[in-house]
Amino acid sequence: SNHIDVLGIMETKVGNENQNKIQTRIFPGWEYCSNSKNDSYNRIWVTWNPKKVQVTPIKENKATFTCFYIGIQLAKMVEVTFVYGLCTPIKRKMLWNDLGTLSNLNQNQPWHILGDFNEVHNPQVGVIGFGLPK
Repeated sequence: SNHIDVLGIMETKVGNENQNKIQTRIFPGWEYCSNSKNDSYNRIWVTWNPKKVQVTPIKENKATFTCFYIGIQLAKMVEVTFVYGLCTPIKRKMLWNDLGTLSNLNQNQPWHILGDFNEVHNPQVGVIGFGLPK
């Protein structure tokens, strides 16, 4: 109902041997890529509807999966980076360095960054809550 044509799934915990079976059962007719070359748990899985979009992987590692996607009807290219921030500060620092490098390379076209950064912006603030109107 939301007309989603590209989907990034984080922390799948799907082993390489089960990828095809799960992909064809959940997203029949869709294509997919994952960061399985760098991570046997496929932390980042990108799937898309090939009738609506073309996806070309550019770079992948344990924390990011970057690709170009082009809407077939619109013919507009967008770069997208799906992020799964690893849990240690040292590994997250590598993530931020990678994103900095990508941003320097990508200055002339739209770029989306989506995912789970496992990062807290301001730990002193704590939890933000709200009340319902009375």
